[in-house]
Amino acid sequence: MSSLSTITPAELPLTVEQLKAHARITHAEEDDLVAAYLAAAAEDVAAFLGRAVGQTVYRLTLDRWPDRACPVLLPRPPVQSIDAVRYLDTSGDWQSIAPAELQQDLAREPARLLPAVGDTWPDTQQGAVAAVEIEFTAGDDAAVPQRALQAIRMQAAGLFEFREDLQTDAVRALPGGTRRLLVGLRFRSRELSAFLDTH
Repeated sequence: MSSLSTITPAELPLTVEQLKAHARITHAEEDDLVAAYLAAAAEDVAAFLGRAVGQTVYRLTLDRWPDRACPVLLPRPPVQSIDAVRYLDTSGDWQSIAPAELQQDLAREPARLLPAVGDTWPDTQQGAVAAVEIEFTAGDDAAVPQRALQAIRMQAAGLFEFREDLQTDAVRALPGGTRRLLVGLRFRSRELSAFLDTH
């Protein structure tokens, strides 16, 4: 079973002052709280989109390599670079593979990582879980769509306004108006979902 974690979060695509202007917050006493809601809203939007929002470094952890020379599929497009590849060898020691030695197809969504031509993936320790780690950089700070920025503003303002979890449908993780802004940007791939569920 795979897992995805954030190693280096993106620089937030909006400032605290920009969010305060949107939400009509005129005081500075809660700026730290506003910043926390802004970060949470950016994470919510990235998770809903299935895309990186701003340049972010991720670690994808897999229980095993794909069979033989089949590709590793990477979530959160657009992937900019493969930064590190490690695996637990048959003795239980971590080994590294230089990303430059692997075939990389970063223009595709989802991006693909494959062994060198004629090679297969190395064996991992039998029975080990979380035996493969791939660190990669995804997203582009200069290319966050305006619809995504507006969705982050709306989500963060809603979190600020409604600070408690309500027992109604009035406030949801991503309310309808926010979701409508994002639907056309959303990345979904059955191929990627199947890969992440089985590796």
